[in-house]
Amino acid sequence: MRETIPDDYPHQLNLEEVRNLASKYANNATRVSKAGNVSLGATYWHQMSELGQTEISLRNQLELNEILKKLKKKTRKVD
Repeated sequence: MRETIPDDYPHQLNLEEVRNLASKYANNATRVSKAGNVSLGATYWHQMSELGQTEISLRNQLELNEILKKLKKKTRKVD
């Protein structure tokens, strides 16, 4: 069975789905790079893995920014 990338990958998936797929794609890149008969090369799966990792980093950064905004508001109220 041929591996497919979800149409909504990675932006519309929840964080756990992105993590799982990025890990799966990284494993595919490793596995495919060892194979003699390759239909989708390691570069393709590596790129899909990187895309997922970038999405995870972006979401984490956005979450941290929201936390910092809330802390800033609390600090202003205390002063």
